[in-house]
Amino acid sequence: YDQLYEINELACIYFENNLKDKSGKKAKDYVTDRNFDDNIIDKFRIGFAPDKWDNLLKELKDKFDDNLLKKSGLFSESKKGPLIDRFRNRIMFPFFSLSGKIIGFSGRSLSEEEDVKYLNSPETLLFEKSKIFYGSYQTLPNIRKQNFAILVEGQTDFLRLVEQGFDNVLATSGTAFSSKHAIALKKYTNRVILCYDSDNAGINAAIRTSYVLLQSGIETRVLHLGNGDDPDDFFKDNKNTKEDFFIDLKTSTRGWNKYQKAD
Repeated sequence: YDQLYEINELACIYFENNLKDKSGKKAKDYVTDRNFDDNIIDKFRIGFAPDKWDNLLKELKDKFDDNLLKKSGLFSESKKGPLIDRFRNRIMFPFFSLSGKIIGFSGRSLSEEEDVKYLNSPETLLFEKSKIFYGSYQTLPNIRKQNFAILVEGQTDFLRLVEQGFDNVLATSGTAFSSKHAIALKKYTNRVILCYDSDNAGINAAIRTSYVLLQSGIETRVLHLGNGDDPDDFFKDNKNTKEDFFIDLKTSTRGWNKYQKAD
């Protein structure tokens, strides 16, 4: 386990350095075009996996044996047999354990031709998709304090709300919401606001997630932004402000303990 944690940590450092390097300009431009500042990038350790087959493998192969590298989930076996990097040409978002260790990644493709827009680490000894949230290490203490969570679908929605001062957010990050997610969440709160995409797919996902939450005894409400927007889209519109979102949130939490607006 210690070695798997070390592999993930070294991979995260490698991805972070790539984003800062001139070779990562396309990736950095993508992040800055989305208006995420350096504080958010550094706090959540966002990085970049270059469009190469074995750059990360070369970084790690002399430090760890192949069997351990396979178990990390960071590599795949090619048709010819040798290991290759699983994540290529992707913005990298690390997942943290509740103790702050890196346990897996989600990579957002920079190619419009890529069929898989978001690629997550596979199931490993450290990474259990059915019970992991993106951002939990940073926000679960605030969720316990405020006694409700804002649940969103993806990393950029999560980061946008945190950037705007809403620090009781979690994201499922492309993974279907499961009863194990609900059990993990219920340790911190029994109240959830779903803020999914307001298009048809997002509405259907919110219905499915609500069903799982309610079955687990978690009171669930939905914040519907309208216009097909997700939280990231909401703040791209210059007419919408932090105060506008707070008003919508306050309406959704009516009857709960007073929600304190973040400074």
